[in-house]
Amino acid sequence: MKWTRIAGFPLLMFVILLRPQAASAQSQYQPVLNVTAAGSSVTIQWTPIAGAQGYNIQVGTAAGASNIGSINLPSLITRIVVAAPTGTYFLRVRAFAGSLLGPFSNEASITVGTSCVPPPAPTASAAVTGANVTVNWNAVTNVLGYRVEFGQTPGTTALVQNVLPTTTSFTQSSPVVGTFVARVVAGNSCGTSTSNEVSFTIGGGGSGPRTPDPPPGQRLPMPGYGPAVAQAVANAYRGDLNRSCREAGGNNIWLFRLVQALRQQDSRWGLNWKRQVFGDMSQDIVTYNYGAGQDEDTRNVYAIDVIVGHCGPSPNWNWHDVTDPNGAGARWTLLPYLAAGFPP
Repeated sequence: MKWTRIAGFPLLMFVILLRPQAASAQSQYQPVLNVTAAGSSVTIQWTPIAGAQGYNIQVGTAAGASNIGSINLPSLITRIVVAAPTGTYFLRVRAFAGSLLGPFSNEASITVGTSCVPPPAPTASAAVTGANVTVNWNAVTNVLGYRVEFGQTPGTTALVQNVLPTTTSFTQSSPVVGTFVARVVAGNSCGTSTSNEVSFTIGGGGSGPRTPDPPPGQRLPMPGYGPAVAQAVANAYRGDLNRSCREAGGNNIWLFRLVQALRQQDSRWGLNWKRQVFGDMSQDIVTYNYGAGQDEDTRNVYAIDVIVGHCGPSPNWNWHDVTDPNGAGARWTLLPYLAAGFPP
């Protein structure tokens, strides 16, 4: 039997394709269709068929329909990008050679113009009880979770807490005196929406005892109990001290435990932003606010190195005053401590 070819496409094989018993043979002449949408832009792509002279694409508003259009494309084209109005579409493609048509591809459906929108913005409020602030907000629809943000001034963020989508209230302790701001960010896979920003004032410096402010222009002396506290915490939590190097896979738990113990003596104790760079916490330094006013962000501090041999094979407790003459190299903070869940 002689095969008739049109531009290299075997017509006899198309005849075989159209026979019901030739299902296995048809698969090699059946394109695989993939359709994706990004906004109003629709990408239509299919696998090429050997010997095809072209492709016929049919588009409809229902499965199997072609009421929107049926177009033919040359064989060199197996991918097109079109702009489509809002709606749901059903597409299929088949190869052809002359008047002979191959089998349709899989049918692909795509929805264009369905808006992916962030959740509505919640409305926030804040209530202060002692050293605690409780941020409340209304539940919003289409939300995967909330983020409660705290800052020292409007528009800033110094502390972030992520909460579940079923939560509409969050309480945070503050160890410092001052006025702060908070906002609630609702989010889903399409984006985020931010609540109004609320301000609140904390009137006391944490819940522990506190040495009164010095007279104007003077500083408080360095407390003398520090070495004994550091040694006691080292003896009680030796394992945490051995794992205090973050560069070696450790953490800051021992340092936080020491600050917690010191703050039971005086809420003026805190951590340090290294070289006063916000966000870069010293891994082995504690600070003491010797001046008047709020603690957070003050440069009026003593700085104490509390881990000797840090990141070495045998770290141990230390108590070495590394304060600059004017305190210029240190900056008080308690934010990482609070973010880790330690109480003020």
